[in-house]
Amino acid sequence: MTTTTQRLNRAALARAVKEEQQRLRAKLVEIIRTEIDDIRKRREELLVKVRRQCKVGRENVRERVRRRREEAKAELSRELAQMRQAESNRCQLRKARVRLQSESAIDRRRREARERTRAEAHARKLERHTTRKERERSKVEKQKESDDEVRANLEPEFVPLFDVVRAKIRARPGMSRTEAFLHWLEENPDESWRMRDDLAERRLRALLKEQHEAERALRRAGGRVESARARRKRLEPAPF
Repeated sequence: MTTTTQRLNRAALARAVKEEQQRLRAKLVEIIRTEIDDIRKRREELLVKVRRQCKVGRENVRERVRRRREEAKAELSRELAQMRQAESNRCQLRKARVRLQSESAIDRRRREARERTRAEAHARKLERHTTRKERERSKVEKQKESDDEVRANLEPEFVPLFDVVRAKIRARPGMSRTEAFLHWLEENPDESWRMRDDLAERRLRALLKEQHEAERALRRAGGRVESARARRKRLEPAPF
């Protein structure tokens, strides 16, 4: 009888222990699930915050790029306006110089005509002969003027335009290639301005291309930084 009672007591104790273990296991599972839910909720909050920060960063970059593009366009417009104004000033100066030289030459010729006499015919003939030889020698020297020499004689803003038309610029009698190019500018103002606008447009496209490449490089660099940060976030322990 006593042995049967003890066996029953042990069985009842075992059942009680098993039930208590099951209750504790269920409670532990509930606690773990609650912690996992909290972790997921905190992770979503952190992801929302990170996405918001990334969006603000992208908007800031776009704004800086927009301002830089506007500054580049404004700078190019100012440069073109200065080039046109400088050329206009030089043109006016050349016209005034031609008028003064023409008036001075007329006065000088008239004075020389009054002072010369028939007795100076031989001297004039010798002078014309000497002048002709000098002009012929000057013509030969000027015809040998190279492209680099012409570039050195020109203002910097005219060098790109000369490089475009240099193949058809030839020295003329009594006129060097530099003078022939300046003469071509005066005779072809519309074509020269068209070429300058084309050169300016090419420069603008080059600047915009460089800016586009810089933006693309910046975006690529930003992507790598974010990937590295994401990897560190995964490796670091949770902040909660």
